[in-house]
Amino acid sequence: MENANKIILPGLEKQLTWLKKQIVEPPKKIAVFGASSEIIADDLAKLYDADVTLVVENYDALMNAKLIIDDDSPVKVKIMDFEVTDFGKQELDLIFAQGSVSLINRNKILKEFRRILTDEGLICIGEMTKLRETVPAVIENLWINADIEAIFSKDLEQFYESRNFEIIDKIQLNYTLEKYYSESLDLLQNSVKNLTDKEKSYNKKLIKRIKHETNVYLKHGGEKYIGFTALLMKKKVI
Repeated sequence: MENANKIILPGLEKQLTWLKKQIVEPPKKIAVFGASSEIIADDLAKLYDADVTLVVENYDALMNAKLIIDDDSPVKVKIMDFEVTDFGKQELDLIFAQGSVSLINRNKILKEFRRILTDEGLICIGEMTKLRETVPAVIENLWINADIEAIFSKDLEQFYESRNFEIIDKIQLNYTLEKYYSESLDLLQNSVKNLTDKEKSYNKKLIKRIKHETNVYLKHGGEKYIGFTALLMKKKVI
């Protein structure tokens, strides 16, 4: 499949490429949070010869990850609640999350990330953002249905600083979203062709949601209201 080896997440491959240019001391223990992050986890594991865990929240994401990740990959895939992980205190040198923590329970997730990150560790988070303080109801409803709580882009740095993170650098990746939504739709359409009627029925809600999100962005002026920013941070040691 054309998109099989691409990162199909908001920000595409740009967040990972940017992060790798920032890293000076190779991390040895890494966690990548979020479904559809298999390529990212595998790349980091091989590049840094690191112990990498891909953390997903449900069984379907676990099964999909195991299908995508090669048998010879060093990446471990585990189901965990992002708010309460199995990692020990100050266990990780790098936490990577691309579009996977822009959620209504973000504060609890970030509290857990602070617990499991070493004092010198790095955290790279990509966030869906509001480009305007007020967005149309169709976009607000889209986020509500996906449990997303998007922060106004101008408030993003202050949000993380107020939660005891020190921002090292940031990159605006708004421009990637049009391609992301287009490629998501393309991947969906190609995948649906190979589904049985039973599988289509089982995945009906997911298929409908992806089509709706893509339609909102591409046909209802989403580029005026929806953004994506990646932050590279350390935790402030209190």
